[in-house]
Amino acid sequence: MLNYEIRVLRQEEKVLTRALYEEAFPEDTPPLVDFYYRYRMSENRVYAALRTKDAEPAGGEEARAAGDTGPSAGSSGSETPVTEAGRRLLPSDVIGMTCLNPYRVLYGGRECRISYLSAVATAKAHRREGIMRKYLTAILRDECRRGAPFTFLEPADPAYYLPFGFAYAADVRHLALRRDAEAERVVLRQEEAGAFSYVHAETGSPEKGAAGGGSGGNAADAARRQLRGELLKFLNRYLSERYAVFAVRDEHYLTNLLAELSAGGGRAEVFLSPAGDGSGQRTLSGVCFRDFADEPDEDARFFAEERIAAETKENSPFAMVRITNLPEFLRPVRLHASCPGSRTRLFRFRDPQIPYNDGIWRWTLSGNGSSLRKLPDRESCTAKELESTGSLPDMTPGALAQWAFSYAASPADVPWLKEAEPAGAAYFDEET
Repeated sequence: MLNYEIRVLRQEEKVLTRALYEEAFPEDTPPLVDFYYRYRMSENRVYAALRTKDAEPAGGEEARAAGDTGPSAGSSGSETPVTEAGRRLLPSDVIGMTCLNPYRVLYGGRECRISYLSAVATAKAHRREGIMRKYLTAILRDECRRGAPFTFLEPADPAYYLPFGFAYAADVRHLALRRDAEAERVVLRQEEAGAFSYVHAETGSPEKGAAGGGSGGNAADAARRQLRGELLKFLNRYLSERYAVFAVRDEHYLTNLLAELSAGGGRAEVFLSPAGDGSGQRTLSGVCFRDFADEPDEDARFFAEERIAAETKENSPFAMVRITNLPEFLRPVRLHASCPGSRTRLFRFRDPQIPYNDGIWRWTLSGNGSSLRKLPDRESCTAKELESTGSLPDMTPGALAQWAFSYAASPADVPWLKEAEPAGAAYFDEET
């Protein structure tokens, strides 16, 4: 019988996962893998399934589940015990892995540190042995303890993740530049120290005066800084006007994204249009991130004002979401303005992967948000609560996440959920 443990790798151990990464993702070129191990591995957490000499004592999995009573101060995945602290690890010991890449995500009007699950892989020789189930379960429980409201991923195959409570909750749009668009396409290039240069997309010659900048020396440096600031401001404004939940675009995000595109042979472009005030200046009207240089507009990550771009087809499902800490997830949900005062409702949450979430909850909603309290059993519910709630409805992580992100209507058997305002539409297009 194969003996292995699940734990979080130390920084110096992460490089040992590269052989498994390359086996699982042969489509990634060496420069892309180099990017991942230079940039992403410097800041993420990596859960790995590691061969061990001794099996875990009988009942170990059940003991951990029984002791999983919810978030605790200072708890994190790095506290997972190491069963073979004295043995040197080898690349062949890594038989499964998942990376938790951190993002600053705006959720419920506040920023949260949300983990994007990436590089989910199991060695070919050990697939269909339940390894993925064990490390995904460990991740979900640790994210619950950390107090994270949810996690998300881009699935290679959604069928792998549906049994774990993941559900599609965010689409991507397909935009293309209008034929009559009054916009100049300019390539954005990353240089040393995070500076930018920009050139005409068609001619390859240096662009001068873009975004109000000038030519040469300090004027060129000022133009680059201005473009960088305007680019981030444009992206965050664009997203906040259309979505309630998204990864905040900051300098760190942009640096990583441009390095990723460079490694994969892609590029970033900005679109400049007349300001419309008679000044002769041009303003940012669109941004496009292409995974490869000739990727069509509609397949790229394209953010553009309606005056220069239009949708070419229906949105496509992109990101799956998984609730990890139920009270934190529902905290921003509030009553509709038409419902004065507060409401208390009961429901049963079915969560076989996270024992803390699984059970009967008392949900109190007001115009300011929500609070939840877990009840030991149905007998703890008052007669008044049961009467106002009706039959005790069941909710699942997938259905509740889709409702909260305005991706699907409230379940038919939970009519009182219409009294509440969901957190709002989500946008995720992250790939690493």
